[in-house]
Amino acid sequence: MPGELREYALLHLQAALRDLETIMEGKPHNKVLATQLLLGQRARGLQMGDPEQWPLSAATSLLSGIVVRGAKG
Repeated sequence: MPGELREYALLHLQAALRDLETIMEGKPHNKVLATQLLLGQRARGLQMGDPEQWPLSAATSLLSGIVVRGAKG
């Protein structure tokens, strides 16, 4: 059961990353970085336990990989 849940979660996170990559494709690096920073700021501004905090933090983490790849490219 835990292995199935892990795989389910991983598949959905990978799909979310692909969707973000598609959305951000061709966008200037500074716009992608600004989006990441804004989402992180919003996440930090929420109270612990706010259900919106974790999705914002997850989005920030996913965008961080796109930002790093954009800086190298």
